[in-house]
Amino acid sequence: MSLTARYFGVSIDKDIWLLAFATITTLDLAIWGPINETFRTKFVFLKEKENDEYAIRKTQSLLFYFICFSVLGIVIIVLFNAFFAQIIAPDYNESQLGILQKMLVYIAPALLFNQLMQIGISILNAYEIFFVAEISSFFSNILNIVLLMLFVNQFGIYALAISYYISTLLLIFFILFYFYRKKIPLFKYRWNFKFDGFKMFFLFAIPFFLPYFFGQINTLLEKIFAAELGTGSVSILDFSNRVPMLLYSIILSVVTTIVVPTLSKYYIRSEKENFNIEFKKVFRLGILLIGLIIGFLMGGASAVVDFLYDKGSISQEQLTAISEMTVLYAVALIGLFSYILFGMSLLASEKHKIYALMGMLTQILVVVLNFFCRPLLGIYTFPISIAVAHIFFAFLMSREYPFKRELKLELFKYILFILVLSIIMFCAGKYIIIDNSLLKMACMGLLLSISAFGLSIVLKIEERKIALKTIKSKIKNKH
Repeated sequence: MSLTARYFGVSIDKDIWLLAFATITTLDLAIWGPINETFRTKFVFLKEKENDEYAIRKTQSLLFYFICFSVLGIVIIVLFNAFFAQIIAPDYNESQLGILQKMLVYIAPALLFNQLMQIGISILNAYEIFFVAEISSFFSNILNIVLLMLFVNQFGIYALAISYYISTLLLIFFILFYFYRKKIPLFKYRWNFKFDGFKMFFLFAIPFFLPYFFGQINTLLEKIFAAELGTGSVSILDFSNRVPMLLYSIILSVVTTIVVPTLSKYYIRSEKENFNIEFKKVFRLGILLIGLIIGFLMGGASAVVDFLYDKGSISQEQLTAISEMTVLYAVALIGLFSYILFGMSLLASEKHKIYALMGMLTQILVVVLNFFCRPLLGIYTFPISIAVAHIFFAFLMSREYPFKRELKLELFKYILFILVLSIIMFCAGKYIIIDNSLLKMACMGLLLSISAFGLSIVLKIEERKIALKTIKSKIKNKH
C-alpha cells in the first residue's frame, strides 16, 4: 500500500484498478463465496459421518465444476467488458472507460486463480493444517512487492495485475506442494467428474447465496457511491481501511480456519461444555486484540498514515481524511468480529439458515445506511454503516447461540477495557507531539503495552495470565 501510494497516489488510475478488481472479486464471492464459507463445515461432517475417501471424491467433483464455471465467467467478462465498465462507472469519460475495459479483461482470470487458491486452503484447513496458507502468503506477498517495484515503470498501473498473478500462482504451487507433503489424497483416487459432489456442496450453501449476493452488491455499490463523491474518493476509502483490515485479517484467519472445524466437531459429539469453552476463549481473545488495534490507532493513526502514504503524491487534507477513516474502520472491527464469530457458532451448530438470513439483512442495512447517510456524512458514512449494521445483527445472532444459557462472556469488562484504553491513547496522541513517524509509533506502542497491562490487572482480565505464562515459557526455552 505504501508503494501504491508512492507510484499512483490518490488518482484516477488507482480508482480504475480498484473498481476493476472489486468487480471481479464481487462476482467471484457472489458466485463461490457461500460454498467457500460452508465447505469446511460440510467436509468435516462428511469425514465424521462417512469416511475420508467419500469426502475427497465429492471434493473432486466440486473442483471440476468450479473450474468449468469460472472459465465460463472469464469468457463472459472478456466478451462484454464494455457493458461491465459502463455499469460500474457511468460517469467516466470515453478515455477512462477504455482503460477500465482493458483492466477488466486483464484481471478477469483472477476468477479462476482466486477460487483455486481458496478451495485449496479450505481443504488444508479441513485436515487441520492451518498455517501453511499464512506462511505461503507471506512469501508470495514479498514477491508481489518486489515485482511491483520491477514492473511499475514499464507497465504503470497494470503492474499491479502482473504482480498479483505471479504471486497468486506461487501461492497455489505452495498449496499443491503441501498436499503432496502432508499426503492429502486429493489426487490419489480416480477423479470424480460426476455432478453429485458439486450438487451436494452447492445445496448445502444455498441459504448463503442471498446474503453473499447482497454483500457483494454492497461492496460494489460502496465503490460506486465513493466514485460519485469525486476523483480519488475510492482510493481514500481503500487506503483508510487497509491497515485495520490487514490486522483484522490475521485474527479472522485464525477464527475461520480453526474455530469452525473445532466447534463443528464438538457439536456433532454433543460436547456442550467444550463448545462453550472454545467459543468463549476465542471471542474474548479476539475482542482484546481488536481493542489493542483500536487503542494503537487512536493514538498513532496519523503517524501510521504519514509513514505509509506521505510520499508527496497525496495532499495533507487527504492524509487527514485517511487517518480519521482508519480509526473509524478500526472501531468497526468490533461489530465485524462479533458478527463473524456468532455466525460461525450458528454455522457449526447446523443453524446455517438463520446465519444466512441475518447475513442478508446485515448487507441490506449497510446499503440503506450508505444510501441515506452519504449526503450528510460524506465519505465517513462507509465505516459507520459497517459498524452499526454488524453490531446490531451480531446481537440478534447471539440470541440464537446454541448453548447461550451456559455461556458467560463477561462482555462488559472487555468493552470497558477497550473504552478506557482508547481514551488514554487518544489523549496521548493529541498531546504527545513527535514529528518522526517511526518514533511516534514506537512511543504509542510502548504506552499501549503499559496501559493495556495496567488495565488488565485492574479489570482482572484472565488472558493476562495466559500471555505472561506464554512469555515466561518462551524465555525459559531460549535459555
